[in-house]
Amino acid sequence: MVHVPSERIAADGPSRRTLQPNDTPDNDDDFKDWIDQANGFMHFINNSPLSSSTLNTLAALPVFAVEPIAPTGDLESIPYSSVPRSHRAANIDSRLDSVRDYLQSLERPSDLSDNQYQQFIKYCLQFFIDSMGRLWRKDPQGTHRLVIPQHRRLAIVKEAHDNMGHKGIWATTTTVRERFWWPRQADDIKWYIRTCHLCQLRQTEKLRIPPVVAEPMGLFAKCYMDVMEMPKSGGYKYIVHGRCSSSAYPEFRKLRRQTGEAIANWIFEEILCRWGTLRVIVTDNGTPFVLALDILAKRYGIRHITISAYNSQAAGVIERKHYDVRESLIKAAKGDANSWSPTTHSVYWAERVTARRSTGASPYFLSHGCHPLLPLDIEEATYLLPPPDSVLSTEDLLSRRARELQKRWEDLEDMRLHVHQNRLDGIHRFEQKHLQTIKNYNFKLGDLVIARNMRVEKTFSAKNRMRYMGPLIVIRRNRGGAYIVAELDGTVWRTPVGAFRVIPYLARSSLPLPDLENFLDISTAELAELESSDDSQGVDDEMLLPE
Repeated sequence: MVHVPSERIAADGPSRRTLQPNDTPDNDDDFKDWIDQANGFMHFINNSPLSSSTLNTLAALPVFAVEPIAPTGDLESIPYSSVPRSHRAANIDSRLDSVRDYLQSLERPSDLSDNQYQQFIKYCLQFFIDSMGRLWRKDPQGTHRLVIPQHRRLAIVKEAHDNMGHKGIWATTTTVRERFWWPRQADDIKWYIRTCHLCQLRQTEKLRIPPVVAEPMGLFAKCYMDVMEMPKSGGYKYIVHGRCSSSAYPEFRKLRRQTGEAIANWIFEEILCRWGTLRVIVTDNGTPFVLALDILAKRYGIRHITISAYNSQAAGVIERKHYDVRESLIKAAKGDANSWSPTTHSVYWAERVTARRSTGASPYFLSHGCHPLLPLDIEEATYLLPPPDSVLSTEDLLSRRARELQKRWEDLEDMRLHVHQNRLDGIHRFEQKHLQTIKNYNFKLGDLVIARNMRVEKTFSAKNRMRYMGPLIVIRRNRGGAYIVAELDGTVWRTPVGAFRVIPYLARSSLPLPDLENFLDISTAELAELESSDDSQGVDDEMLLPE
């Protein structure tokens, strides 16, 4: 007796064991569905007789054949010749025509040798022609796929992607591959999805560019400013505050309304009159700040201050402190968010006198050259020098005054070098962390790009807004590395766009660029002024120093 595995050879009738008394009888209605799954046939099972009215109703219903359905109608917006294809894919397409002709006529091509003819027959066995003359790609599991001619391929991809929720590459490829076949199908689908206009504007990619070391500037020569909205407390709803880029010393003012007049008064009284000349403001470029600079220019003739375009990464110095300040205000108010107003001055005093890890000193010391006098110092009298034993000479008196003031310019220079080295270390950590994702596109004149829409990223409606704007045309690059871009109608953006906000726009067809002098809506002198700007839109907030 030889055992034959039943998994390879089906058992015949006489070899089956007869039904025993305790066995469960087989249900004749049970059957395998593999035939239906493989070929998509539909069937109805109804053991009860049908009435004449039911028969009439069924006869009126449309009959659907579960087979791959190619969308009808002209759904293509661009010719298939626009799709970049490899030389191999083009050869396979031309070979499919020969396969179709052979399967229909079964006549040997005259231009093939015996060896080539054998290879051709093997390739033809992978296909078959149905009764309607359509070419199908065979599948060992029975899920044969319809071969789609070139003029219908983009229509099918459009139907599977645009009309099915703009799914990703894998999902769309799987949907199409289960039903249709053509050479290098995955490459065509990938190209179509990557060049989809809506998908590009809604993508979540955030570009990282090679970091640049920012040299520390003078006190309040460069200031990061922003407005923080708070729950209404004591009639105040906003806090406008700024931080020196070198010392991180904060200045603030509580506001009842966020207006250009209020911000202009704060800049003049708390920044200019206290710290001197302010050269650069990094802010969200909102309407109140723009109006504030206009007011300063008209009222005091202050026109030298420049303002950066919106860049949350550049404003990371101050936005990162939003959380700390807000938490301190709520905690100082004993958890009552509506009672933060009376605690504001004490919280900002603590911000000024608390040492920072990045510098090893407090913003107060970096700004004033001496350590702050704390309540603990008064209690323990640590600020007092030993009393004099006798009358002091002028030289001794000056020496004591110098010791009391603790003006250590050497320490300040060491701190400046410390800040610079800390920034170098931060850039090194950034490069190591994002070694595989840092890109430098270096766009040229006429390149199509899209710009990250950072204004809506932190709004409640951000999920429903376009994450990128465009397509835009690259015109120039200013001295700071930011791009000067224009709309497709020639409207030039008056503020440069940071390189970290700009990524390529993948167009399905090329756009000819007209003569710039007649195309752009600004003069050559205005364009030169934009190009001479040093504004680089700040640095990435991930490169900023730990607090």
